[in-house]
Amino acid sequence: MMNSVSTLLSDYIQIDTSTSNGNEKKGLLYLQSLAKSYGLYTFYHETTSTKGNLIISIREEDLQPFNDAVYDINNKHQGARFSNPPTVLLSHVDVVDAEEEDWTHHPFLGAIVDGEIWGRGAIDAKQIGISHLLAMKNLKGMSLKQPLIQIITSEEESGSENGLKRLLSDFPFLWDDATVWNEGGGFLIEIESKLFYLVETGQKGNMSFTVQLSPKKSTNPYLPSNEVDLLTFLIIDSLKNLQLPDEELPVSVVEMLTLIANELKIDISSKNYKSILKNIPTKYNRMFSAMLKSTFTLTKISGGRKNTESKGQYKLAFDARPLPGTKTSSLIKLVQETVKNIDPTAVVDWISTNGGYDLGISEEMRIRLEECLKLSGVNACVVPFMTIGSNDGRYFQPFKATVLGYCPMTPDITFDQIIQRVHGVNERISVKDLEFGIDQLTMVLEKTLKVY
Repeated sequence: MMNSVSTLLSDYIQIDTSTSNGNEKKGLLYLQSLAKSYGLYTFYHETTSTKGNLIISIREEDLQPFNDAVYDINNKHQGARFSNPPTVLLSHVDVVDAEEEDWTHHPFLGAIVDGEIWGRGAIDAKQIGISHLLAMKNLKGMSLKQPLIQIITSEEESGSENGLKRLLSDFPFLWDDATVWNEGGGFLIEIESKLFYLVETGQKGNMSFTVQLSPKKSTNPYLPSNEVDLLTFLIIDSLKNLQLPDEELPVSVVEMLTLIANELKIDISSKNYKSILKNIPTKYNRMFSAMLKSTFTLTKISGGRKNTESKGQYKLAFDARPLPGTKTSSLIKLVQETVKNIDPTAVVDWISTNGGYDLGISEEMRIRLEECLKLSGVNACVVPFMTIGSNDGRYFQPFKATVLGYCPMTPDITFDQIIQRVHGVNERISVKDLEFGIDQLTMVLEKTLKVY
């Protein structure tokens, strides 16, 4: 299996589908040809000449709703529906850009070195696409009560307009109560020799805004006022430490901390969940801290006195990650008040305001994931967690879908190691980790899909 699996991912990586390249179609057609060679059925949903979405199924009839969809005269989407809510395996073909000179091995050669497959997308998220496809191949022939479909999308890294958002818009009648297996989880953390596998069951919101500051005029050009420089740093510091009042911890975070406390024999009867943090290794501090509150991060500063284009103005760009349930209006009001208290003339401009979601995981599903790990010789506790990033899973929320980010790797690699490779230099995955994920996904689906 090693050579075939590693070669499949290597070949996939060699197709440059980076966001600046913009040609995701080549990668999708590669997966389509593989799927057909395995006796699977495919539907290509074209959104532009170089982008689209690929749908793969193990039964021909599960693609019928896509083929039957029509538009009525009012531009309302009509078409056949699935007889039961589907199970969806979701990944994306596009990857972020990579600079060749920064890498040990070329990011788009898919080099296989010492049992590792190197290249952009080796983790995010081409390995997931290959893992899903081979799980589909393994499950072909099962008599399922519900549709099982794999979806590979375009533009996940750049807004999804010509990817999943378009697919859900064109076929909105298929996704109610779906179960979606997505990226974003399956990573391992180790605390006091206990192993915990993370399942993404929620995402923080994703909001962005700018703050523009104008310079104060000086009567002496040789003694310019530095007041705007001071205000800039005061605003950065105030927003970095901003605390929204009465924030409630998301269900996913409470469940995660409760399970960890139980495994470590920590008393949390007082529901002082933050007390667990003293037991968390330092390398995980940032991840845990980010799950406990809404956060604000400066992403760019432009302008200054010597910048002729900005005419001396400063423009600060911020990324806000609110906890799910945070009222957008309250957050905007607090940011406005914080900035205006420092500089009443500052202008705050909101660019995007996307809310997060928080689902948790059923105890039945959590136990089944643990059982599958044990079948592979791994004794670990599976815990939900809330990612501080965002991915396509959020777009399924209007359909009341259950979205679980999970594609596990072996205990040989932990979350802190993986996170450095995602979008980073020298992204790579071991063949052993790739095979482990395929085996686990196959077992999980066998245990959770309903059969006749």
